[in-house]
Amino acid sequence: MSEQYQSDTARPAAQQHAEPAIIDRARAAAPGRVRGERGMVTIEYAVGAVMVIALVAAIVVAIGQGWMGELTQSFAQFIFDQFKRALQLG
Repeated sequence: MSEQYQSDTARPAAQQHAEPAIIDRARAAAPGRVRGERGMVTIEYAVGAVMVIALVAAIVVAIGQGWMGELTQSFAQFIFDQFKRALQLG
């Protein structure tokens, strides 16, 4: 037996396992991604969140002006009328 084999077998079982390789974060990113683009997803989520908040604010303002309520009411009436007509045809 060689000395290398004897020294390896003399180690406790926990130390015989190979240590995990350290993965470079830039390499772990999606293939083709430039290192400076790692944070772009976070920025895209932030922009999307701001756009959703602006859309909700616009809807709240539209509802507050009154015309949105009338539009919703007429749309609901149209849906009910179509539903009644579909049931009468059956």
